[in-house]
Amino acid sequence: MTSLARMLHRRDHRLRPANPGGCCWTTQGVSPIAGCYGSDGNTPSFDGVCGGVGHTTCEGGGPRNPFGLAFNSDGNSWTVALCEADADGDGFSNGEELGDPCCAWVEGDAPPSFGADAISHPGFASAVPATPLICSGGAAVVDPGTTDPDPTTTDPADPGTTDDAAVRALIFNDGEEQASFEWSAGGVAIPAEETVYMKERISFPDSALFNNDLFYLVGIQVHVDSSALHHLVVYQCPFEHPAGSGGLAVSFDNMGCESTIFPWAPGPTVQALPSEVGFLCGRASSTCKSIIVDVHYDNPELRSDLVDSSAITFFATPSRTHSMGTLSTGSVADPELIQVPAGRTDHFDATTCIVHTDTPVRVAGNFFHAHELGNGFWTDLYRSGTHMTEIGREHNWSFDNQRYVPLEEEVTLQSVSRAIIAGIWVAFFQECQQ
Repeated sequence: MTSLARMLHRRDHRLRPANPGGCCWTTQGVSPIAGCYGSDGNTPSFDGVCGGVGHTTCEGGGPRNPFGLAFNSDGNSWTVALCEADADGDGFSNGEELGDPCCAWVEGDAPPSFGADAISHPGFASAVPATPLICSGGAAVVDPGTTDPDPTTTDPADPGTTDDAAVRALIFNDGEEQASFEWSAGGVAIPAEETVYMKERISFPDSALFNNDLFYLVGIQVHVDSSALHHLVVYQCPFEHPAGSGGLAVSFDNMGCESTIFPWAPGPTVQALPSEVGFLCGRASSTCKSIIVDVHYDNPELRSDLVDSSAITFFATPSRTHSMGTLSTGSVADPELIQVPAGRTDHFDATTCIVHTDTPVRVAGNFFHAHELGNGFWTDLYRSGTHMTEIGREHNWSFDNQRYVPLEEEVTLQSVSRAIIAGIWVAFFQECQQ
């Protein structure tokens, strides 16, 4: 897992960790720190991501904890002095608790990787690392007097994702027929360009359940191999790609598919759809006969030696009650649409959209996406100029913890919808109007 907190001073002096999974731990057997949620976005979890490390709740905002007060006193910067200090008085330095025992990390460095038990919260004395880190030869290592029980765990908001049985239990219903297949980047050479998109159209495998005229894709697991992987998107295509013909490289101009089914960006590696729905695919599907995997790489150093073998496991079952779809709202990444004025520490941007549907549509969840200036999202539903309900909200949105968040209560869009999607506040603010 990513274990070094990225100390970024954002709005309201919130401290933004990259993915400090263990930051949610108090002492084993005690409730998680308030405001810390697991991969479903709603359930309190020891293994969730703390979005407000400097505050008394992981939701951020409000009073600061001892670490937040110290961070503020140090000019809202990750300094050597702050790293070496022990803000919560639990016997471990702030750096030891956040994965930087050598106090060598600076903003822009890639965070190191350790098991969840090596990281703890620097603002609560009840949170201490089970397998402490020490600085040895200028490098962070697990204290040889302890043993990391799970050094392979890769995602703090997604516990047990290296265990196939645990992943399948998360994705499938009890007794449900299961099938899966894998797409891999296959050791592709990443071009020596600052940013590049690589797209590949693939068929479904000519085997087992995937030979059915119809089946449902119900979840994915992403296996990240390269730090250059910025994000990826899976699109559904309304036409077939010859089975057994391998992947076909496509571009924006000839991809022919624009309907997203699974987006992924840094955050939980497993996405499980609600238990009664799936994306309806197969030969008899009008929308999903093949898929495109679109991978975005960042290579700011223009290195020519980077390769990637990242992969996606797709999970399917023959029957679900409802078919799933996606609705993209807000502004696209276009400098003509989103412009942050120079010299501003805060910025709010808005755009509008119209939503048309022949029948009522149930909204089950949100997946918010922005880049590193992103700070917070809202989605609100309006009807005839009247605010009806909040669809989604993330005060402490972080690029390093993007995830699908199911709604606690589903929202229904009526047959004729008019939507106003308010966009970016160095992030996005979204409103839907009917």
